[in-house]
Amino acid sequence: MKHDALFIGADIGTSGAKIALFNEKGEIIEESHYSYNVYHPIPGWVEQDSNDWWKAFVTGARKVIEKSGLKNKVLGVGLTHQRLSFVPVDHELQPLRPAILWNDTRCFNENKEAEDKCNGKWIFQRTGCYPGLWSVYKVLWMKNNERDLYDKTHKIMLVFDFICHKLTGKMCTTESAAIMTGALDVEKKNKWAWDVLECLEVKKNIWIETILPGGAEAGKIQENVAKEIGIPEGVVVATTAGDQPCGSLGAGLLKPNEVAVNGGTSCTLEVLSKDLPNLDKPSFFMEISPTGEHILEESIYSGGSALMNWFRTNFFRYEEELIKARSENVWEKLYSLAEETPPGSRGVMVIPYFSGASAPFWDLSARGLISGLALGTEKKDIVRAIIEGIAMEARRQLEFIEEATGRKIEKVIMYGGSARSSVWNQIFADVLQRKVVVPKTVETTALGAAMCAAVASSYYESFKEAVENMTGISRIFEPNVTYKSLYNEIFEEVYKPFYGRISDLVSKLTKIASRMIKKE
Repeated sequence: MKHDALFIGADIGTSGAKIALFNEKGEIIEESHYSYNVYHPIPGWVEQDSNDWWKAFVTGARKVIEKSGLKNKVLGVGLTHQRLSFVPVDHELQPLRPAILWNDTRCFNENKEAEDKCNGKWIFQRTGCYPGLWSVYKVLWMKNNERDLYDKTHKIMLVFDFICHKLTGKMCTTESAAIMTGALDVEKKNKWAWDVLECLEVKKNIWIETILPGGAEAGKIQENVAKEIGIPEGVVVATTAGDQPCGSLGAGLLKPNEVAVNGGTSCTLEVLSKDLPNLDKPSFFMEISPTGEHILEESIYSGGSALMNWFRTNFFRYEEELIKARSENVWEKLYSLAEETPPGSRGVMVIPYFSGASAPFWDLSARGLISGLALGTEKKDIVRAIIEGIAMEARRQLEFIEEATGRKIEKVIMYGGSARSSVWNQIFADVLQRKVVVPKTVETTALGAAMCAAVASSYYESFKEAVENMTGISRIFEPNVTYKSLYNEIFEEVYKPFYGRISDLVSKLTKIASRMIKKE
């Protein structure tokens, strides 16, 4: 097959890196996957060796180039990444400690400190991010708990910053990466919110000065790196965005009446907005698309694959061995259990706050709940309840977005690992009572990064042109109206009020458990 142009799209994720070589039609020519370790030295802490990000990228990029034999066709490299994750580096740009990842929850005391000292609502209005998991609060944690390392820190480098510097020798970040620190000026987009940093009493000089929009040229690949990967020197390295905005772009999100939902480690919802929305109510957080538009985003921190992995690890080991022995797909069998029990999961309901809660609670001490267990409850009920619980939470968060934008969301674009499951997609269509469409490539994050490279290298003149040529729809799921009244009743009368009524008790129990862990 003849290819006019090729683009490397890399997704440096939480548990591993996916590197793919795309053609100008958005088709994967070659791809590679490399896992790396995630460390949990203390419950709630999530860390990683930042050098593993670079090793995985170089190894994966070299592999796809070697397998394709088409190195001279590569016009650009795009890199998307796990957001919020960062590594502090010294003046020689060497890591001072393991990277602190996005889903690390060690900073709940710093969240409280920020709210008391600076007013959480004001921070939200300045940054688009209410105090939570954002990088700046983990930097504040370093100041409070690792003062020597904090004092030695020359720069805070996000995943894009770290790898881009190794590729190009240039120090820069992107609007999308920077906003996830919780310290970017949401109105100016290429400026830090210096007043917020001053209020938090976090050093200003540790933040990278150059903040670029998506789809631009960050630099060109240096000669030594080009040789190591096996591509020509001077290939463009594109500015991109975090994994969710790149995933939404790769899924084809361009219209304001659509929502892109990622069923990955976390479950996120993203809606585009040309104008900055009303920030009076912190019921969402802000992102920035590679296209430059604002994104209203909601997140369920423990989303599809996170909760399904939890269930699989703890309750599905016996079945897993049998399934593997028959050379069948474990994930397909696990998700299919949900089809064996009726809508409503026979009274079982899951609140998916296994890694804390975002809007409306913004509480990192929140914890997941399973209600309605009985002696007759089976694994199939819990599997369906997990999917329904995530969909119910997505419905609640979608209401917040509609309230902030004044627009009705009519279509759901589903991507990410869980989008491979017809059961997952149909339950979301039924709970949300909206049409769900699935892109031809469900792993859209690397594709979105490659699309940024296609624009940055001027192969396509605009993101609209890139979307039209590189994306498409493979499947459509229509909502089953038979279940509408049932899901409406569960959502309005049970799910929405449930956690608010007991959140104080859950928070108290979490604090007690935390004290017990510290004593151990």
